[in-house]
Amino acid sequence: MEDPDFKELRKFKGKVDVKGVESILQEVVSEIEMGSSVTNALIYVYSLHYSEVRSYRELFNVITKLMEKFAGKLGADNVANLIRDSLK
Repeated sequence: MEDPDFKELRKFKGKVDVKGVESILQEVVSEIEMGSSVTNALIYVYSLHYSEVRSYRELFNVITKLMEKFAGKLGADNVANLIRDSLK
């Protein structure tokens, strides 16, 4: 995607542990599927993975923007897949 936030996300390609990010994204998607709002799901899951989120603060700020912007339109799982693909 050509959205500026996706361009920002691609700057982290090869610089982060993709498996760890995938795990966190999957938990966020699960929370959203259970009925949580996107914002509440992000806050809850980020609090569970505080040290990793804090280590990659800029990355997770971009992920937060993308999830909040596109999850309602594309679906949380689809946005998570786009994020994963951008980081690989």
